[in-house]
Amino acid sequence: MATPQNEWETATKSGLLSVGTHRLHLSVSGPPRTPGSPIVIVEAGSGCSSHGWIAITRKVSSFARILIYDRAGLGQSESSPGPFPRTSEAIAGDLHALLETADIGPPYIMVGHSYSGIQIRKYVAMYADEVVGLVFVDANGEKAYTERPFKREHFEVMNSLDYLNITGVDENYKGLTEEEYTMLSAEKKGEDLAYEEAAVDIGKYNQYEKKVMGKAPVIVVKGNTWQDFRKLVEVVEERGLGTQEQRLYMRENLLGYRNADDRLQREQLRLSDQSKWVQAEHSGHLIYLLEPEIVVSAIEWVVDESKAVANRND
Repeated sequence: MATPQNEWETATKSGLLSVGTHRLHLSVSGPPRTPGSPIVIVEAGSGCSSHGWIAITRKVSSFARILIYDRAGLGQSESSPGPFPRTSEAIAGDLHALLETADIGPPYIMVGHSYSGIQIRKYVAMYADEVVGLVFVDANGEKAYTERPFKREHFEVMNSLDYLNITGVDENYKGLTEEEYTMLSAEKKGEDLAYEEAAVDIGKYNQYEKKVMGKAPVIVVKGNTWQDFRKLVEVVEERGLGTQEQRLYMRENLLGYRNADDRLQREQLRLSDQSKWVQAEHSGHLIYLLEPEIVVSAIEWVVDESKAVANRND
C-alpha cells in the first residue's frame, strides 16, 4: 500500500504517466484509501476511451476509490510503438506498469466491458494476488469468437453504421451531460487488438475449472446485445449492405446469438464460489450508458463483499 502522501491514492487527480515506451492517461477519485481497502479499476471495451465511464465514476466515488484510464492510442493516452496487433499480455503489462508508476498498490477490483472481460481475466492470470473481485459488464470470454454466430465479416458489414444512433443510445443515455456525451460520440473509435488470439490464450489457463477467484466476489451484468444487432440488421437490409448471403445469415442467427451469448456469459460465474448474475433489462451492449445505476450497484456489491471476505480472513 502506498503512503498517505501519494495524491494518486488520496486526491481527485488526472494526468499522463510513463509506462516505458509511451504515456497513459489516468484519473482517480473517491475517498482516500486506507490500508487494505480496494480500488476499482475500469477496463473500457475495445476501441473506447474511459470518457464513457464518467457517470459511473461520479457515483462510485461516493463509496469507493476508482481509477479509469485510457489504453494506448485511445482518449488522451499516447500511442504504443507496437508491435501490432496488441496482445492482452502487453495491455495487462501496461496497466501494471501504470499502477506501479503511480504507486497505486493492490488490492484491486477490476471492471471489464465487452472485449475487456478477457482483458481483466488476463490481468488475473498474470497478477493473481492483486485482484480481489471482478465485475463483468456484457463481457466476452474465451469462446466468444468461436461459439457465437456473427463472425468478423458480419461485423465488418455493420461497421459503417451509426451504432449509437441506431441502437437508441443517443436518445436514452443517462448520467452524462449533453457536452460530455457529445465529446464521447465524437471520439475516434477503433483499436488494433489481437481479439481471437487473446480469447484462445485466456482459455489455456482453465480459469473456470480452477475456479481461479476462489471465494472472491464475481458479478456478471448482461445486456441484450442481440437486440442491438436486430436493429442494425434491419438497417443493413434496408440499405442492401453486404451480400445477400451475409444479410440472410445475420437475420437467421439473431436468436442463436442471443442464446449463445447468454450461455457463454453465464460461464463466467464459474470463476468463483461467490458469484452473482444480473440481467440489465433495458440495455443493449452499452449498459454503462443506458443503465449506469445497474453497473454502479454491481460494483458496490463487489466492493462490499470483497471487504467482507478480507475481514473473514483476518
